[in-house]
Amino acid sequence: MEIKQANLGMLDDITALEQLVWREDSATPESLRKRIEIFPESFCAVYSNNKLVGMAMSALLPKNHKVGEYEDLFFSWERVHNPKGKILYLYCSTTHPDFRFQGIWKKMLDFRLNYARNHSEIEKVWVAARNKENEIGSNTAEPLKRFGFLFVKDILFKGQYTQSLLELLRPYKIS
Repeated sequence: MEIKQANLGMLDDITALEQLVWREDSATPESLRKRIEIFPESFCAVYSNNKLVGMAMSALLPKNHKVGEYEDLFFSWERVHNPKGKILYLYCSTTHPDFRFQGIWKKMLDFRLNYARNHSEIEKVWVAARNKENEIGSNTAEPLKRFGFLFVKDILFKGQYTQSLLELLRPYKIS
């Protein structure tokens, strides 16, 4: 398996995987294109035998807001990304259902944490993680806590608290 920075040549593969996994919650191809163009350094793609099997992206958030001010914005990348942000927000890790539990998710996590490790202006890393298994995938909050992420708060998504906001501070190492 090969993990690399996403580029526009991968857009069809990225869109197909997004729609396969996220279904009605999928980002549009135009939104995905903008994410690659605006912040490619933190958008990764994992290929196995020329097939996209995983992808993940991030956004930068300004530090001067309180957690609660993001409540309605956590799932709208275009409204939250700020190129001068001090918080790296890990967004939308997606693994093809046939390739789950093979370490891809952790590799994508580490790829994006490398951005924070290499940019001293990043003061913390946030991630919204599933706190319950659902049709999209497994509980991701528990493994993140084992990696050193700390619980901040639960997030309301589609009328239920199915997501938790977690935080990781420097040196951004995961076990």
